Amino acid sequence: SHTMSHTLIPSGTVQSGSQPFQRFAITGFLGAFTTFSAFTFDTLILIKGGAVFMGLLNIFLHWFFPLLAAGVGVLVGQSR
Repeated sequence: SHTMSHTLIPSGTVQSGSQPFQRFAITGFLGAFTTFSAFTFDTLILIKGGAVFMGLLNIFLHWFFPLLAAGVGVLVGQSR
């Protein structure tokens, strides 16, 4: 884990003694990586299994709702 933190976060980019930040950043990176991998794998399984519509719907919904939520968040933030 210590070697991994130095590989992903070069020394000098965070203050020395900031091990909690390094763990946070590594966890976030790996969490995002595995989430995207699972999404991709699930979509491929649907399409390869003949459920092309469901695979395309999976892609659409995973892109549409986050964009919608981000847009609503921006609008709410700008209105204050």
